[in-house]
Amino acid sequence: MRPHPRMTETDASAPRAWATCERCGFVGNLYKFIWQYEWRGVRLINTRHIVCEWCLDQPQRQLGTILLPPDPVGIVNARPEAYYIDEHQYRYQQDGTIRLQLDGTSRLESNLQDTATGTTSPPATPRAFSSGFSSGFG
Repeated sequence: MRPHPRMTETDASAPRAWATCERCGFVGNLYKFIWQYEWRGVRLINTRHIVCEWCLDQPQRQLGTILLPPDPVGIVNARPEAYYIDEHQYRYQQDGTIRLQLDGTSRLESNLQDTATGTTSPPATPRAFSSGFSSGFG
């Protein structure tokens, strides 16, 4: 009798085909081999590789396309808060005075931008330091 590979079964009354795994190269019964699938776009696609059960990879979902839901509908007639005072921040010292540069001007960190010139616009006057709650104006 001819020796046969370790992963195969041989039966003279019911012969079955042998095949070679496309990953590891071992020979086994073809009916035990499995088609390899991968994520391509939004579905699983057969890669046409036939592999043994030990070489079968689980499809990785990160290889597929992510479907994002549509953006929510905007609020009709929205009223944004007046955050102008929060857009300008002076740098304060521990005693509460505004930190000045060597030339005597205050250093301003601003997030507001003038749309015409593209530069940041400082406020008219610096606000005084207060430890309590203020309304945000003045």
